[in-house]
Amino acid sequence: MPHQINSATINSNAPESEEPQKNIIDTLLDREERSVAELLTRFKNLVLLAAQPVQDAATKEVAASQALQMEIETSALVRATFPHIGQ
Repeated sequence: MPHQINSATINSNAPESEEPQKNIIDTLLDREERSVAELLTRFKNLVLLAAQPVQDAATKEVAASQALQMEIETSALVRATFPHIGQ
C-alpha cells in the first residue's frame, strides 16, 4: 500500500522549509545593498575628484597624485561593478 500524504504532513513541513529560504533571501538582499552602496561611494569619489578646482600653481606632484587617486577609484568602481573579475 503506497504512503499517503495528507495536508497535515505538508503544512507541518512548510514553516521548516521556509526558514532557510528566508535566510538566503536576506543574505542576497544584504549583499545587493552593500554592492550598491560601494558603487555609489566609488562614483561619488570620482565625481568629487573630477570637480576639484585646479589651482594656478598646481605642481606636477599634485597632478600626479590626483591622477593616481582617479585611477584607484576607477579601478575600485570596476571591481565593485564586476566582483567576479580579477579573483
